[in-house]
Amino acid sequence: MKSISTKTLLLILTLAISFSTFSRVSIIYNIKGHTINQYELTTFSSIAFEYGRVLKISSKDDLLELYPDAERIDGKGQAMLPGLHDSYTNMMQSVFMITQVDLREAKSIDEALKKIQNFIDKHPKAKWIQGYGWDHQKWPNQQLPTYLDLDKLKTNKPIWLKAYNKKMGWANSKAMKIARAAKYRSNPRGGSVIFDRNGKHTGIYIDHALNIISPHIPDISPDEKYNILTKNLAKLSSLGITGLNDTGADYRTSVIYKALASNDKLPIRVNAIISSSEKKLKYILAKGPYHEENQFLHIHALKYYIDGELNTYDAAMFQPYLDRKSSSGKIRQPQHFLQENIYKNARKGWQVSIHAVGDKANNIALEVLSDEKAKTVELRHRIERATIIQLKDFEKFKDSHLIVSIQPNKAIAEIPLYKKRIGKQRLRGTHAWQSLIKNSATVISGSDFPQLPANPFYGIHAAVNRQTRNNNPKPSWTSAEKMTVAQALATYTINAAYANRQEQSLGGLETGKWADFILLDQDIFDIDPGQIWKTKVLQTWVAGKKIYDLKVLQEKNKIFSDSLEKR
Repeated sequence: MKSISTKTLLLILTLAISFSTFSRVSIIYNIKGHTINQYELTTFSSIAFEYGRVLKISSKDDLLELYPDAERIDGKGQAMLPGLHDSYTNMMQSVFMITQVDLREAKSIDEALKKIQNFIDKHPKAKWIQGYGWDHQKWPNQQLPTYLDLDKLKTNKPIWLKAYNKKMGWANSKAMKIARAAKYRSNPRGGSVIFDRNGKHTGIYIDHALNIISPHIPDISPDEKYNILTKNLAKLSSLGITGLNDTGADYRTSVIYKALASNDKLPIRVNAIISSSEKKLKYILAKGPYHEENQFLHIHALKYYIDGELNTYDAAMFQPYLDRKSSSGKIRQPQHFLQENIYKNARKGWQVSIHAVGDKANNIALEVLSDEKAKTVELRHRIERATIIQLKDFEKFKDSHLIVSIQPNKAIAEIPLYKKRIGKQRLRGTHAWQSLIKNSATVISGSDFPQLPANPFYGIHAAVNRQTRNNNPKPSWTSAEKMTVAQALATYTINAAYANRQEQSLGGLETGKWADFILLDQDIFDIDPGQIWKTKVLQTWVAGKKIYDLKVLQEKNKIFSDSLEKR
């Protein structure tokens, strides 16, 4: 018998020790756990996991006996939920916003101009002055600004500012000159240019007309995008978000995601939904859907756009707007275009998300996706927004197998606009979440980050209370459409997993699923619903690894603060 060399023996022992350490079961006990398992609310007091996946949850103390050698972690009576999935974000927009002026809090055009000038003064090396978040409807006169307002600022640089909804842009004369905007004397397909009485551009561009200016803006470097995107994804984990949909992503963003995934740099799970207006769409389609083996990245869905936003009168309605009788909105991508492309791509396994705000747009979406050629049952297509629906159309959801993607926090914030623009009758079918659930739609929730805060507890609060965090309106808006806490949680967990065709491995805490979960400072099932938005995340775990710990972060900040004081 040949003797084993010392070096070989050491290697075997090292591998054995490493394997046993890696495979050690972990148990978190003494918790108030809630999960939606098999579409039923389940409570538990301990959870065991290994290799990044759940072994078992229990409402008894039997896990400690079942796995006597397990690593034991005292949950200290804290609440636990499955990791939350944000079904509507625009992550590359969050990257660009790091380098732009934030106008979300500007309450007047003068305040907006002051913020822009301050940004100009602090960023002398910027080639373009870019910004986001302005909303003229918050300003005293509620009138759209023009290039003349921006030309008052002390700069000779081009200025380009996106509105809060990303659907409208505001340019100065320098930006318009660089883009040779004056050559566009009529509205482009799917977009609007605001002209003055003399037929001259005012500097306001809507929907696809944004492309008159946007292509002329120099891009930030791929390395910078990579680094900022990684940091932004990690920050979202501090809010309890363990997965998200990046809705309307472009080719370059998909390349960055693949690079992050291949280097194990994605801190949370990403489902990238590619915009149907992406220039390299044919190339992406030819490559086919992409699925990373550990389910950190999926690229298997496309986004289409039937209409625009309500605030710009671009949501497609059957009847005119109350405050603009001459308009009933616009169709961006017509029905025949949707049918041709969606049905063709469905044969190759591509899921679709259709943006539909107005009642006419939602009617078209229902018709397109209810056709068996769409393969909705198999691919689980969704309607994005589904804001205003004719009352007679709700029954169409019963046999449609459709997903409906909503943004509760955004919806409640826009209540005053709905009342002004569409009136009481159409308001009955607006953001009618409970009606959708009763008619068998699978509802999922998102934030519209970065235009609105990503905090999912703001969304759960809005879904449950039908009120803002300031408890407005009073009484709550159409209270019959409120969700229960369990229903709201499902929209961020099991429903989201189902929508992404991942319910067998994500969306709940049960045997075999990934151990994605969060620990909280309060139990949202055992508090006044009006306090849900105040919930703080203490820890976030993805695939059995702790990726965020509030206590550790606070301790690091204290050490840093103490070191500054001692200098």
